[in-house]
Amino acid sequence: DFHTNPKLKEMVLELLQDMLFNNHLIAAEHKAAVAIIKQLETAEIDEKNEQLHILLYPKQVANAAFDQIAVSDLAEQMTLVDHKLFCALGSEELLLHGWMKPDRDDLAPNVALISRRFNEMRRLVITEILSQPNVNARVQCIEKWCTVADICRYLRNFNGVLQIMAAFVNSSVYRLKLTWDRISKQNKQVINKLQNL
Repeated sequence: DFHTNPKLKEMVLELLQDMLFNNHLIAAEHKAAVAIIKQLETAEIDEKNEQLHILLYPKQVANAAFDQIAVSDLAEQMTLVDHKLFCALGSEELLLHGWMKPDRDDLAPNVALISRRFNEMRRLVITEILSQPNVNARVQCIEKWCTVADICRYLRNFNGVLQIMAAFVNSSVYRLKLTWDRISKQNKQVINKLQNL
């Protein structure tokens, strides 16, 4: 909260500086005041925002085909991005319900970013499934995304699980009756378990 409100940060720093000159502080209180001042004066937030920008908007590299990427790599990268996004959330974004207001990109930029990211991932899964040339390829694609979702569950990335499950229940994917009939019984059980979760 202090990093988004410079006046508040300045007032707290003044209070802590005054406390340090107080002779009645015990060693633990003095140490705590010094630690808080140090934390407030670091550029930690700017560094996190820069890392988040690099993660979400990487430099363009040669694209690998979907079938060439290992399921564990997909799940781990999804989890890493989701983790960085959730760490960037500020409490004021949630407490003030800024995401429900017209200027939500200013009031709750990280909530809006998480929402956009969710929709982009859901669309990516849908596009990968629907762009497959035949039923067998679509079955393999769905089963691969099912495995990615299960690994995300294991990594405690429930947002990643929900992104993939939301794609599976999209009408364009859900109506692929011939494809869903060919999904293995084991994968259907995993999908049902994840949807229930």
